[in-house]
Amino acid sequence: VEKLEALQQDLRETQKNEAHDHAEQISALQADLVGQQALQRDAQERHDDVQVSLQEAIQKHSALSSQCEELVESLQRSRQDLSDCKSAEQLEAERHAATRTELDQHVAAEESLRQRLD
Repeated sequence: VEKLEALQQDLRETQKNEAHDHAEQISALQADLVGQQALQRDAQERHDDVQVSLQEAIQKHSALSSQCEELVESLQRSRQDLSDCKSAEQLEAERHAATRTELDQHVAAEESLRQRLD
């Protein structure tokens, strides 16, 4: 009987120790879980911040892209205007040369007539 009582006492002591160990393990696991949840919240906040920054960068890129397109179009129009001006200048130079040639011919004809009249 004493042996049985001793065994029962050992069993109760073992169960008590195991229950205590399990309680400590549960507490440790709960603390780990709380820590993991805090890390997950921090990671989610950083992720959200990065998403916001990325969206802002996309919007800035889009705006800059539009500005670049406008500048390219403006540059193309300016180049066309310059080309048109050069063409007009070339035409004006050709007209001037033709007028000068015609004037030289008139002067020569006038000189020729004066020489005949003299």
